[in-house]
Amino acid sequence: MRFRAIAAVLTVSGLAVLGGAAGASAAKPVATSGSDSGNMMVADCGTFEVWDEYELFWSGYVHFDREGNPVRIVQHVWGSDRLYNSVTGKSFSGTINSGEIVDLVEGQAIQSGTIFRIVVPGSGAVFLDVGRYVFDFEDGLVFLKGRHQFFEGDFEGLCAALS
Repeated sequence: MRFRAIAAVLTVSGLAVLGGAAGASAAKPVATSGSDSGNMMVADCGTFEVWDEYELFWSGYVHFDREGNPVRIVQHVWGSDRLYNSVTGKSFSGTINSGEIVDLVEGQAIQSGTIFRIVVPGSGAVFLDVGRYVFDFEDGLVFLKGRHQFFEGDFEGLCAALS
């Protein structure tokens, strides 16, 4: 399973911030922002694959303890997805819009909001991943609340819409 939102935001944003935060003051959070884009496989529908051409952005603040060590990142994550059939090119677009707290002390990321939202005219929502999830840096996905078709591997409606 691919974790585009987690991987891009945590890896690119979190590690870049950690590398540049050495002299930060404990009293003042430091602004952070970034972006990522790519093209990754989401699902295998048997006769075709679903690919995601995505663009992801984030902005927020890194918070520090008294010694100046980064302890938490609080940020807004937004972007767009174009999910498409690898054989025919048929596609639908959607958005990501969520809040994220990365607890660097506990080693977890908590994201709440919309991860995927694909609505097809005449059919309604065919692919939703909305709500809250907790991703532990060591144990992976440890908590889900809401409707999480992506995280639960429920691609039937998406495959049908793109066939």
